[in-house]
Amino acid sequence: MTSGATFNNQAGAVLDIRSDADIEYFGGLMPTITNLGQVLKSGGQDTSFIDVGLRFDNVGTVAVQSGTLSIRGTGASTGHIEVASGATLEISGNPSHSLGAGTTQGGAGMWRVPGGTVVIDDPVALMPASFQVSAGFVEANGDVTTFMLTLSGGAIGGDGQVTATSCLDWDGGTLQGNGVTSIPAGGTLTISGPRNKTRSGGTLEVEGVTTFGGAGPLVLSQGAELNVVPSGTFVVQTDAGFGFLSGAPATVNNAGTFINAGSAGVTTFAPGVSVVNTGSVQVQTGVLAFNGGFAQNGGNTQLLGGGISLNAGSLQVLAGTLGGSGVINGSGLMAGTLAAGLSPGALEFTANYEQTGDGVFNVEIGGVVPGVEYDVLVVGGQATLAGTINVSLIHGFSPQSGDSFEIMTFGSRAGGFANYTGLDVGGGVQLVPSFSATGLTLTAVQP
Repeated sequence: MTSGATFNNQAGAVLDIRSDADIEYFGGLMPTITNLGQVLKSGGQDTSFIDVGLRFDNVGTVAVQSGTLSIRGTGASTGHIEVASGATLEISGNPSHSLGAGTTQGGAGMWRVPGGTVVIDDPVALMPASFQVSAGFVEANGDVTTFMLTLSGGAIGGDGQVTATSCLDWDGGTLQGNGVTSIPAGGTLTISGPRNKTRSGGTLEVEGVTTFGGAGPLVLSQGAELNVVPSGTFVVQTDAGFGFLSGAPATVNNAGTFINAGSAGVTTFAPGVSVVNTGSVQVQTGVLAFNGGFAQNGGNTQLLGGGISLNAGSLQVLAGTLGGSGVINGSGLMAGTLAAGLSPGALEFTANYEQTGDGVFNVEIGGVVPGVEYDVLVVGGQATLAGTINVSLIHGFSPQSGDSFEIMTFGSRAGGFANYTGLDVGGGVQLVPSFSATGLTLTAVQP
């Protein structure tokens, strides 16, 4: 087509593409194809394209039954689009193609955006079986629900909600705008590959299971939020880390289960990315390095073979439990419960430790070997103490008069514990606390 030509496919008419033939543009003013009836690709296993330079407007029905139909130019749809299983609809949108109010969709085939701009207007709700974006920009102001979503380049933005009910495979590209990208319960998010994956603004919400691997970081910026809800699990298997670009600080909100596993190196949260935990954080291997702050308002954080590093601020446990054995490279603020060790074991802060009046230090004693048979808290700097110590016996152990247990060491001390519980260990034996210049010891005494 050329020189401003028009082709009107009237209501009731069918334009049937029975091979891999194309509708091409040969120059001049932009030609226009208006479909009021049906545009059908019924044959050919390869690609038929409606060329760049042509405007294609669909008010009727577009049906892809075989191969791929590629809409490469500008235009709009307010009609029905049906893509059969095994077939593909490709929209490049050069410069843009909009799916406006009235657009409906059906079929179990694939939708693909390899470039250009595709605008999905509110209140359009699309439910393709598979949706792939490898380049260009999809502005989703309406909601998109797909069984499988693949983002390998380009960007998905807008104010709508994009939901991948089965899986989101993300190895490149950007999620941006004020909208929500959701992985519901039963779904999976796989973050992989060597390139950056960026969430700029808006929310990435995980109700299912996420696996973060590959050499490329997950970059959060412009006030973006990564929310792991109570049913969600986020497993980090890489040292690629969580980067930050610009704008308002980003936040990782964990109310589910966040696991660092499969990597022996350091996984870094960049300055500008804070972490708020109300669920479970498990450091099974390697080190989690928090450069933008860590606050726990509930739940638990456990060192189960790995460690934590803080290059700014302190590890703030405002509620819930901090437990396990290992090293926290930095300082800690404890207003919740500290359970050093893995029944038992040793937990170390290389800098300072402050326990508030609401804080509780749980100590388990199952023998006389420090860090092996009873819990030990090691503080490299100053220990500022208040609150409570709870002592409990494990493994059937009964302290004998004269046994001593140095349950805390420190560089210096301010304050002391207001309350001790569990000091009466039975058989007439009492544990008597005493501070030295560098530690706190419980000594078994039988009056």
